[in-house]
Amino acid sequence: MTPTLCSPPRSTPRSPSHGGLLTQLSPSELSAAVRKFSWLAADVVAHGVGLSQASCNQPAYFFLEAPTFARGLQFRAQLRGPSVLAATIRDRGDGSYEAKYTCAVSGDYALHVTLGPPHGRHEHVSGSPFRVHVTSGLVRMPRCSASGSGLSLIVAGTEGLIVLQARDEGGLVLSRGGEPLDVSLVAATDDAAAQAAEEEE
Repeated sequence: MTPTLCSPPRSTPRSPSHGGLLTQLSPSELSAAVRKFSWLAADVVAHGVGLSQASCNQPAYFFLEAPTFARGLQFRAQLRGPSVLAATIRDRGDGSYEAKYTCAVSGDYALHVTLGPPHGRHEHVSGSPFRVHVTSGLVRMPRCSASGSGLSLIVAGTEGLIVLQARDEGGLVLSRGGEPLDVSLVAATDDAAAQAAEEEE
């Protein structure tokens, strides 16, 4: 993941407790300051749907609001669960950051969002790691499959078994039910009946 650096502050911080403490520090001094002052990451505000839920093969987003006195630091975001992937983070130029990720595997993940120097120790932002549940995507009929004896032979007056397996755009089996599906039985044309007979032979 390409590091995303926080933008320089537009004005000198006025807070007496923060003062301009980090504005003139070297990388090693900055790393030591982060280890000592965990309030840097604790002051970050994270929000957005992507902090708690997402759908497979669909981009999920969340946003970070950084304190202006965190110049020189960078954000990192990584999901750990059935698979491991990093989110891309974009500086929006107004003190906020947009994070985006796309999961290919459904399941429960831990989203680790940290703030720190480019080559030093990072601290978790407030609320991190976040619990994210990734569901399968929306049903995509061309990806679905059907099986069962009812697809080839049904005796008049009896029930035929047909099993439909719903899948999303990526071909993943849906992790939830309730999708509206219609199944119709229509009379086959002579050509279709002949083709079906040939396939059975």
